[in-house]
Amino acid sequence: MISCSPFQKNSASHSPPSYSRFGFTIIELLVAAAITVVLAGLMLALVGNVLNGWNQSHGALTAEAQARLVLDRLSQDLQGAFYRDDGGVWLAATVESSLDGGGKPAAGSLDLATPALADARYGAGGVWLRFFTTQLGGSPAAAEGVGYKIVYRGVSASAAAEKHYQLCRAEVLPADTLAAGYAIDGTGYSLLGAPGYPQLIADNVIDFGVRFYVRDATTGVLTLVFPANASGQPDNGDLEHLVKSPPSSGNLSDRFPDVADVMLRVLTDEGARQIQALENNQISGDWWAIATAHSKVFTRRVVLHASPL
Repeated sequence: MISCSPFQKNSASHSPPSYSRFGFTIIELLVAAAITVVLAGLMLALVGNVLNGWNQSHGALTAEAQARLVLDRLSQDLQGAFYRDDGGVWLAATVESSLDGGGKPAAGSLDLATPALADARYGAGGVWLRFFTTQLGGSPAAAEGVGYKIVYRGVSASAAAEKHYQLCRAEVLPADTLAAGYAIDGTGYSLLGAPGYPQLIADNVIDFGVRFYVRDATTGVLTLVFPANASGQPDNGDLEHLVKSPPSSGNLSDRFPDVADVMLRVLTDEGARQIQALENNQISGDWWAIATAHSKVFTRRVVLHASPL
């Protein structure tokens, strides 16, 4: 008879145990890392696109809000414009060929002859517009001289403040207007549009221009008188317009306009950053290429209700 000794049982029960594999191989780790990198890249690209879209939308909304403010105020001023048939200048528009301190280049900044107002360019300094106005329905005694002009100055009083292109509105108060006399090109109005004097009305405005029209009393047809040549076509050579006659005058070039088209080009926030970096030599590029890509153009037609003083 064969029997099993206790020693034989014990030796069988103490055979080496088997182990399960719980770790990862190098290949598995590399694959997991690659997948993680791809997913992170996709997420970063998605977040970047969302942020870029938000920045562009925010910049466009900011530009639109500023343009609306300018156009509303300028429309109100122009609709309250008045004149006197005394041979004096009652409205003036001058295309500025330079801008003190600004980096906007003269090259490529003047194109008055383009048919579309939104494509026009009014020089390195834009148009300096000045005229006399009063609130609609108000008294001529409350009249004041006003001017609109682009200036290049710091956003604060600090000497180290960054500088922006700003559209400013200057005014000569009614009492000073009476004291200076009604001649917009006289010495009493030399401060209109001077840097440091006017009040900011919009920031990051890199171009500002106007077109003036007179209406034929019989046909109602509008004729462009500024900037224009003898044929009534936009013209690069017409850089100043001095209005000395009432709307009924037979001399079209001197007549007070019946209609004005106003144009603003406003940088978006991103455009302002890039233009500033370009002018500080932090990046390279073409000034107008950057400005065109990162700005919006706004236009408005204003019907003038000019009345005699």
